[in-house]
Amino acid sequence: MVLNLADENWLTKAEFKKRFGMNGKPMSEGTYQSRMRKMTAGDSEFKNGYAKVNNREVYINAEVYNAWRSAEAWTNVK
Repeated sequence: MVLNLADENWLTKAEFKKRFGMNGKPMSEGTYQSRMRKMTAGDSEFKNGYAKVNNREVYINAEVYNAWRSAEAWTNVK
């Protein structure tokens, strides 16, 4: 997956945390770190949804993240 910032699915880390937080609050840093670690672990098919340009510039693809969340939810239902 190519990092195309014109694609509205690519969010900065701050935008991502704000959009996927709960009850009007941004996602906590701990929750963010945990979810990104799980989403990008090993040979995960979802790792292409995370792009780290450098330590200050990180992008997450909302579409890929939602697909990962759905897969995680399905795993937890079984």
